[in-house]
Amino acid sequence: FLIWTHLLERQLPKKWIQFFESSLGIQSPDTYQFHCFLVKTNKFLMAQPRFFVLSMVFMYNTKCSYNKKSGLFEFQELQWQIPIQALTQVKMIEVPGKKIEIRLLTDLKMQSEILEKYNQKKVTKNE
Repeated sequence: FLIWTHLLERQLPKKWIQFFESSLGIQSPDTYQFHCFLVKTNKFLMAQPRFFVLSMVFMYNTKCSYNKKSGLFEFQELQWQIPIQALTQVKMIEVPGKKIEIRLLTDLKMQSEILEKYNQKKVTKNE
């Protein structure tokens, strides 16, 4: 974990902007704003490293890997994206063992409208 943190801090902010804007296809008028690295624990208690990325319009959950040979992170896939405007509630619950559980609640109708406006897949159920 410390090695990952050191590597993240070493890479220049401008490189991160270029990395996420090109990997996620973020285009004007939307722009990259911020990202953070976190370790998500799935229902099988497996650690899954993720980057959460915020743009002016969306919150993205991305999967990236570190290439030891090149010393760079490589984009693997987009797990999901949520229009920030469609968020109705963000619940943060502290779980024993120094974990924080985050739940995002959205207005599904608004979410689908925004996704459609940006030519993304509409939400058809509570995913």
